[in-house]
Amino acid sequence: MLGVLENHNLTNLCVVVTRYFGGIKLGAGGLIRAYAGSVALAVKEIGIIEIKEQAGIAIQMSYAQYQEYGNFLKEHHLMELETNFTDQIDTIIYVDKEEKENIKSALVEFFNGKVTLTNQGLREVEVPVNLV
Repeated sequence: MLGVLENHNLTNLCVVVTRYFGGIKLGAGGLIRAYAGSVALAVKEIGIIEIKEQAGIAIQMSYAQYQEYGNFLKEHHLMELETNFTDQIDTIIYVDKEEKENIKSALVEFFNGKVTLTNQGLREVEVPVNLV
């Protein structure tokens, strides 16, 4: 079990595998494969995240703009957080600090300058890691 975690360079977690049948039919090798396989399957199903300090960008837009906003997010591999729907849409995205100005420029271009952007400071964000 520890070997699976080490192979994925995973830290700050706990893994528990419960064995309900107490027999010896699997043997030592079979038990090792069963436990390691359970952990590997859990890692694959749950996924891996990395905690990163990222810069926030608050975005104010209309409902019409929001319909196209999903395309922008998908194109730039971003996720929106803390979205509020009132007479307009207020949402926040978090991006790598180095990419903040590029993303802001891309947002202005995507919305033809008709969007309000505000810096939100830094925050630790859970970012999914793609397994190869």
